[in-house]
Amino acid sequence: MKNVKLGILGLGGMGQLHLKNCLLMKNLNVAVADKSKSALHRAREVGVKEIYKDYEELLQKARVDAVVVALPNFLHQESACLAAENGVDIFVEKPLARTSEECRGIMQSAKKNSVKLMVGFYQRFLDQNQVVKSMVDRGVLGDIELIACESVSRGPFFSRFPPSPVPEWWFNVEMVGGGALLDTGCHAIDLMRWLINDEASVQYVFLGYKFRLQLEDTACLYLQFNKGTRATLMTGWFASETTQRIAFYGTAGSASLGKPTSEISMKRAVSEVVKNVMRKLLGKNIEPYSLSKGPKAYYRELEHFIDCVREDKEPLITGKDGLEVAKLIDEAYQLWRSTNPLNKE
Repeated sequence: MKNVKLGILGLGGMGQLHLKNCLLMKNLNVAVADKSKSALHRAREVGVKEIYKDYEELLQKARVDAVVVALPNFLHQESACLAAENGVDIFVEKPLARTSEECRGIMQSAKKNSVKLMVGFYQRFLDQNQVVKSMVDRGVLGDIELIACESVSRGPFFSRFPPSPVPEWWFNVEMVGGGALLDTGCHAIDLMRWLINDEASVQYVFLGYKFRLQLEDTACLYLQFNKGTRATLMTGWFASETTQRIAFYGTAGSASLGKPTSEISMKRAVSEVVKNVMRKLLGKNIEPYSLSKGPKAYYRELEHFIDCVREDKEPLITGKDGLEVAKLIDEAYQLWRSTNPLNKE
């Protein structure tokens, strides 16, 4: 198996998760870059030997085959384009960029330099979502008439380990590009597009500002898909716990998806522990995240990207997917501003 060298640009929450997954993979060397000394110290503690003070230095010196961009939104275009100019394949955490214009810039640079570009819409790798995708593709539900989607969480206010304040860029509308709609809504929009294989337009939008920030903490969308499907999306940053639900109503049946339960039975836990012990004794790979569906999907998406780099094939999720989601979000923000000129942007 061909060895791949991967650079991780940014060691915030998502960067640390991707690093953890990298350490579980074989034939993969890792270099990391971050301006935080404490983040780099934690990387050294888990065995990373190539440490760089920023992503420019990593791209200049590390000679990587590919990078994971896990930087703040305002650095996505700049860092991804620099990576492309250095001839390395690119995985960008969602959203691809703050606006559709920035997305196009990244795509153009990737195309010009003949590098691969993948966007981190990890929910496509969840088992339950792939089951529903198969049902829709096989026509089991008939024509999908309605979709109802809910995705609420604590947003940037989630608990951090080690404990640290929320980075200031999270609350700067210029740096982040948008609030709950861009942050959590992008996953839901991509999931709907992918599951029914169709494009949409925004018919209605509401943005709420409960916390009186520059950014919306609540968003409601009504979407019209080209083939006739109508969809509602409700998303927000105000909840004490994460809730994700999506329901499909078709002419031949319906299907619904809920947030994977965090409660694991003792019987299942013991069973998985025993299986992993046996795998270890037999010299086989331990199955990562065998008890957790969400983190396992993150592992799968990164594994897919590494396989694409190694085997020189196109990723399942491309820059076009990131662009189409960004176009809808841009459309929603523009509609809100045009119909509510006195409200906050």
